[in-house]
Amino acid sequence: MPFPQILSGRLTVLSLAALGLALGIGVFGSASGSAFLPGAAASLEPIGTVWLLALRIIVVPLVVTQLLAAVAGSPTRGSVGRLGGWTLALLVVFLMVTGIASVVVMAPIAGLFPVDPDAVAGILAPSAIPASAVDVTTAAPASIGGWVGGIARANVLAASAAGQILPLLVIAAVLGLAISFLAAKYRDPLVTLVHRLSRATLHVVTWILWATPFAVFALVLRLTLRIGLDTVGLLWFYVLIVSAWMLAVTCALYPVSAVLGRTSLRTFAKAVAPAQMVAVSTRSSLMSLPALVEGGREHLHLSPSATGFVLPLCTAVFKMSTMTAEPVRYLFLAHLFGVPITLTTTAIFLVTVAFLSFSGIGIPGGGSGFDTLPAFAAAGIPVEGLVLVAAVDTIPDIAMTIINVTGHMSVATLVTRSDRVWGERAGPGES
Repeated sequence: MPFPQILSGRLTVLSLAALGLALGIGVFGSASGSAFLPGAAASLEPIGTVWLLALRIIVVPLVVTQLLAAVAGSPTRGSVGRLGGWTLALLVVFLMVTGIASVVVMAPIAGLFPVDPDAVAGILAPSAIPASAVDVTTAAPASIGGWVGGIARANVLAASAAGQILPLLVIAAVLGLAISFLAAKYRDPLVTLVHRLSRATLHVVTWILWATPFAVFALVLRLTLRIGLDTVGLLWFYVLIVSAWMLAVTCALYPVSAVLGRTSLRTFAKAVAPAQMVAVSTRSSLMSLPALVEGGREHLHLSPSATGFVLPLCTAVFKMSTMTAEPVRYLFLAHLFGVPITLTTTAIFLVTVAFLSFSGIGIPGGGSGFDTLPAFAAAGIPVEGLVLVAAVDTIPDIAMTIINVTGHMSVATLVTRSDRVWGERAGPGES
């Protein structure tokens, strides 16, 4: 059965039903202390594990074949380069607008939390600071040159295993460009082969996504039973405001994408919904990439350049959640510890966080959890505060992944809106 019939609504509805059922059972089991449900969840865990493994395996061939098809088969050699430039420019705009909006909107809200001096003193008492928090200040690239150098030195197999697909994008783009410069008698058979491999990879993605409702139920049930409702503890206020703000920004992306991307709210929602379901269950924007590609092809009629280049590029370097959640962390912790908030300090914080966001990876938790510590340290926020909020990031991490995948689809919609004509003429099944 072709993928368009799967995405017509059934898969999303079934996945939402599985999500709601898992949340309900998980909350009940955690609150009641049931001894049966944890065992049942453990028996279902292999379903989610196999599904995650299949997604992780398919990401690399998906990225490579889609990008090769987009670059090698491009009618004009410079089109992908121009598309990449527009994409990166739009990413910077998205990051800075989101960061500024986060500070303006959330500054008065973050200050509503009543500060208990005794609680603050207890937080600042001598405690074990994770080694990742200590080492990250020197681990982060000090310059753009250092960041690029890190990409150049990356081992391709290790990078793909760790979820860092940017080195793969670079290699595939260079190889595709080289193919495009070959004589027609050599280039055309290779382009045909790459397109066939690309289509075969998408068929495999279709088969994997068929299991989404079962995997969502297994993964969300396990997560809900583990965190329950008491995990938030004293940090309920932080979890509430950061999650609510990220969901609000996610909702704002819909009209922005519809108006500026020349599409409808319903079409954009249908295109991004399957990827959001994967995001909820995996907390990984990288593993949501296959669903993003299919949703963009089927509903938004994105061209191969968009699905094969823009979406993988966004997944590799664009973390909208960073500029949404980190300013809220900064404002909350500054209020908690009485750290002065100045215009200069805030501006430096936003620029630093925007730069550090490009080094994150699209896996659950995004790495160590302390990737943006240099920005907090420069703003005078105690390390203990970041350790405190990082302890309850499991819940906000779901909202972080949702906003990331929605941002990826939004950028692809905006930057390739002129390609929509191509999609309408060629049809969603062609490439």
